[in-house]
Amino acid sequence: MASTILNAGYFVPITIRAFFDGKKERWRRQDIKEAPLTMVVPICLAALISLILGIYPDFFVGLIGRLF
Repeated sequence: MASTILNAGYFVPITIRAFFDGKKERWRRQDIKEAPLTMVVPICLAALISLILGIYPDFFVGLIGRLF
């Protein structure tokens, strides 16, 4: 219960600043750029591994079982 209250106290101001600040002119269309390839590739790789792990979990569980 205490952890929940502390987390709410920490995250509520962040959420208010992010979504309800009222400064809509901060972001302009010309300021937004595509992420570099060095950031996109690791995210796509992690998503692919997560997808494969979710579809075929027995392969990875068996592999970990053989290692330990």
